[in-house]
Amino acid sequence: NTATRPSQNITTNETGSPIVNPTEDSRVSLFMRKFEDEVLQRDAKFNDLGSEDPRYLALDWILNNDQMNLGLDSMNLNQRYVLALIAFSLDSKAWGAIEEGSVIGNKEVDGKSTWLSSIDECSWYNVSCTGGLVTGIQLGETKTEFDSISAPLI
Repeated sequence: NTATRPSQNITTNETGSPIVNPTEDSRVSLFMRKFEDEVLQRDAKFNDLGSEDPRYLALDWILNNDQMNLGLDSMNLNQRYVLALIAFSLDSKAWGAIEEGSVIGNKEVDGKSTWLSSIDECSWYNVSCTGGLVTGIQLGETKTEFDSISAPLI
């Protein structure tokens, strides 16, 4: 289980599936629709996911904890969501605990920030970017490179 607590804007029903409160602003619905249309695959819908599902936790982080507060039109929004999804999928407590000068394996963290931090995701540890777009992620000893992560991945 992750340490993330349920959001103020999204609650869960008795089965644990998230539902949008009727009194919340339309921002939540707009973000949900954007990620459902542009990122999630297999017609996945947030209202069908459990509150501990990494896709839901990444949405909650974007809406309630991400200090960048990106708008729907930001070119970085989808890739930031996908990186948050990776972090929650791997359920690692270390995503928020990496500091400059830390040693991970035999590599010192130098000039990179923690994942799920308030700075641009291209400055996150082991994330490679070209022109502001994520082009690679190094997880462990393996580096994964992408042409673009704006296409549906999940």
